[in-house]
Amino acid sequence: MIVRSLLLSIFAGSGLLITTASATTIYTADFSNAGEGSTHDNDPDGFETSPLSGTNWVLTFGSLDTDGTTNEFITVGGVMRVQDWGGTGTITSDSITITSNGTVDISGAAAAIAIGPAFNVSGEGLTWFYTLNSTTTTSALLGNGTSSNNGMDLSNSFNSVAVSSGDTLLVGFTIDVDGVSDGAEISALTVDFTAVPEPTTALLSGLALLALLMRRRN
Repeated sequence: MIVRSLLLSIFAGSGLLITTASATTIYTADFSNAGEGSTHDNDPDGFETSPLSGTNWVLTFGSLDTDGTTNEFITVGGVMRVQDWGGTGTITSDSITITSNGTVDISGAAAAIAIGPAFNVSGEGLTWFYTLNSTTTTSALLGNGTSSNNGMDLSNSFNSVAVSSGDTLLVGFTIDVDGVSDGAEISALTVDFTAVPEPTTALLSGLALLALLMRRRN
């Protein structure tokens, strides 16, 4: 009982009994500024030059064909709408600097928009990704030749990704789609960070004291 009481006093004094980890949002893609991105069809409404800067993201793409229909990768109504893009476009976040050890949860919310099935051609799809320290990229491809009907959920998350103080993180998505009114609306891309509590001096001292007391009792 003496050992138990002593440890409870040490842990309470260090705050370990009442401290719980909580998540903090460290990035949210801002799609609220209507008109950011690119729209192209026939001249004179050609596509803009890549890359394009949004509020806190960048859109990159190659040379796209014009086909007489409206092709969009553009913010409207608080979402990023991609329709009949005719190629591949990628949204990448600003660089996110990690300030302490912990984990991140990366979440993307999207839904298919289509008159007929979207992403029904092999290779077409919506790819969510994150890149850690400019070296390691992890991705998840949705669609890829499947029939994504209007309103189909294309959301994805990467959970409990370990990060360390000083790491840099990029998050984003790539869409490859070609078909009149086929595409997706991306409504959210967020990163939530949860710090890992660091050992305290009181905890380490308490463990050392416990070891000493247990040794004496034996």
